[in-house]
Amino acid sequence: MSPRPMTSQRLIRCYSAYFRGWAQAFGVHELLGDAAHDLRWLLGEQQLGLILTPAIQPLLASLLHEPADGPDTAHVQQRSQHPGQDTGQGHGQHDRHRSEARLEVRLDAQALVIGTLTAPIAPAHQHLLQRARALLYDRRDLHLYQTYHLVYPSGTRILTLSQRPPLGLIYRELQPLRCTLIADEP
Repeated sequence: MSPRPMTSQRLIRCYSAYFRGWAQAFGVHELLGDAAHDLRWLLGEQQLGLILTPAIQPLLASLLHEPADGPDTAHVQQRSQHPGQDTGQGHGQHDRHRSEARLEVRLDAQALVIGTLTAPIAPAHQHLLQRARALLYDRRDLHLYQTYHLVYPSGTRILTLSQRPPLGLIYRELQPLRCTLIADEP
């Protein structure tokens, strides 16, 4: 008999850098590579990352929240002129006030499916699925943003899911993501 899937919902707080190219460092991690599927995962303390290769960027486009060139100053000016009132105008405002984004994440013994990306997980990398499951089912806040690491080529970005929020100096918070989690019972 096959395992019965469990379904639950949670919110993930999303962030975008104020400036294109800005990102905080991912930190100390274990790298898990899968050359056959062009996937490179980073397992860090209280966080999980996926290097955004050209092959997978289009599959995760809705999660990337790319900033426009330059600061989000119109957004800041609008808010300072009308404290407590949201005008919905200004560069970047559409990200914060769009209808709630949704994402389906599936976890099973062979793959992690994030929206339209199916990431096969080798038997030797099952601890990656355990880490993903632990992060996603933990009741603490989860934060989604892009990071970098000095050991990877310049311009490399890592989609990061973390229990720690990013630095407020670098990132602005966007509309949260409603995530439907579907997993086989452990």
